[in-house]
Amino acid sequence: MVWFSFVTTIVQADEAVVQPLPVADEGGLSFQTYTSDDGLNDEIWNSVGIDREGQVWAGSASRLARFDGYGWQLEDFPQARSLVRDMALAPDGKLYAAFGSEGLAARNGHGWKLVDHPGGAVRRFSSAYDGQGRPRQMWLVAREGLFRWTPGGWLQPSEARGYGGVPVDIERSERLQGGPRLWVGTETDGLWFRDLQRSDARWQRFRHPVIDLMPLSDLLRTESEGREELWLVSYNGGLA
Repeated sequence: MVWFSFVTTIVQADEAVVQPLPVADEGGLSFQTYTSDDGLNDEIWNSVGIDREGQVWAGSASRLARFDGYGWQLEDFPQARSLVRDMALAPDGKLYAAFGSEGLAARNGHGWKLVDHPGGAVRRFSSAYDGQGRPRQMWLVAREGLFRWTPGGWLQPSEARGYGGVPVDIERSERLQGGPRLWVGTETDGLWFRDLQRSDARWQRFRHPVIDLMPLSDLLRTESEGREELWLVSYNGGLA
């Protein structure tokens, strides 16, 4: 858990002038490490999610755990005992967990249950958020394709078809290359993009001599001070 602490001190001088003291070193980050002494088991812990009640959940090589503010409580969910690959909060407030063998599980505030989904083995979720941090759009990245969350279930829209290769991640940018784009990274077929301003636009491969040789594993869209960037991660090719 990360805490941000900002401290301001003022001094009242004889002339009634208030002067701030330098606090450049007062805003450092602090971290708390949790281990088996705090309720976790000794497996690898691979994912973290927050449900609509604000509770923090973690996923390990075989199970889920909930943080109660003091320590971790292992969740009894015998229907799924494989690696928790990823966790994400859907627009309807359900927290989803992607298990390596059993597929998707959802928490609706009362407990976890397995849910039907298309696409075969699940890799991860990818979400776009609004200005308040709420999920605006949520994708499921699976072995057999990309599926978007809807109130009625996971669907594969037309814009999620037509790229080459097996997908590993999807991101949306707003201004790169002149307008909104969908980006898909693949295992062996590089990076693909689609222009969202045209309904008839087709997927195109983004050609670059370095990126073309990278087996991609992750995409991340960032924005800072109005500058938008797309980051690429490769297991053996580094960052781009």
